[in-house]
Amino acid sequence: MAEPDRTDYSQRIIDWLCDKVWPLVDSQKPILTVQLDITNACNLLCDHCYLPHHKNYGALTHYQWLTVLDQYERLVYKLRMIPAITICGGEPLLAPFLIPFLQEIRRRFGSCDLSVQSNGTLITDEVAKSFKELDISVQVSIDGPDAARHDLIRGQGNFEKAMIGCRLLGAFGVPFYHQAVLSRRTVGWIRDFFTFASANGATVMGFTRLIVAGYAEQLYEHRQDHPLVGHDLRIAMETILQCSRASGIPTNTSGALWHLIDPACTGGDNVGFAAFVIGYRGEFKVTSRAPLALGNVLEEGMEALFLRHPTMQHLRSNEIESCGQCPHFLKCRGDRNVSYAAFGHFFGPDIGCWLLQRCDISKDAAA
Repeated sequence: MAEPDRTDYSQRIIDWLCDKVWPLVDSQKPILTVQLDITNACNLLCDHCYLPHHKNYGALTHYQWLTVLDQYERLVYKLRMIPAITICGGEPLLAPFLIPFLQEIRRRFGSCDLSVQSNGTLITDEVAKSFKELDISVQVSIDGPDAARHDLIRGQGNFEKAMIGCRLLGAFGVPFYHQAVLSRRTVGWIRDFFTFASANGATVMGFTRLIVAGYAEQLYEHRQDHPLVGHDLRIAMETILQCSRASGIPTNTSGALWHLIDPACTGGDNVGFAAFVIGYRGEFKVTSRAPLALGNVLEEGMEALFLRHPTMQHLRSNEIESCGQCPHFLKCRGDRNVSYAAFGHFFGPDIGCWLLQRCDISKDAAA
């Protein structure tokens, strides 16, 4: 009798897990999102940047990044998920191999969602033309709705440089969207952000919460800025949604707490479930906004780290303090970046959540 093919048997088990079990663990679309931080170098020094420095020593070469793509391609195929790739940094336009690397991604992954996160100041005609040819969308980070407020955070003259970049993207038909950091300093600018985005031709005006990490620790220590929490955060998120609907400019409602604002927002934080980051030296990270590296994909392999590292398994177990007991958990999950900044690990509550400030989270969350 022929020896059974154990490889085929193992794959059938994986197929069954992907078809039957994974949807129960993660109710969202089966998209496996990876952020590739292809450089740590940056031409700006933003005062709220979550990175502690912009040194680029030990950064992976173009060839090594192709090896990372090999691993991601195998993992996507094995899990039978849809690829989605974000190129980030540092400032990714400082990587000399950016365009050839994007070309290789397109060759391998066809029409997958592919985006570049940039400060917008280094975009040229040639870059914009390449982005159009490769069907790239671009996030241009904006931290003030005008030069005075943006440059206060990102440095003198950088608003106009970013606007030149946006105009070039628009001229070549490249879709771009804006994202701003939401904090005590910027919360009063929400309406102005949407007015600006509409006038500038952006497809989306998104926001991400300030995380006290990297340079932002100095802001917090000197009481120059701090994250929004509780009632203040809820009011800010409600204002964002109202302004989005009034202006006709979409905002990103995929992530923690949005389901509490509007039950129609069901795309919870997918960190640890179907998203991860590869740092500029090949580090496997749960998120870019926490310094913890679980290992290096060139040494331990992406599959082993994503599927079998205890931290990733713990995140997928739903055993998250307070958040894990909330009836909204699967559609919210809390912000793991906030948990890490507050407790030094990913398994604590999202301290920004207004439900946590009440006595009985289960009773109040269900109300």
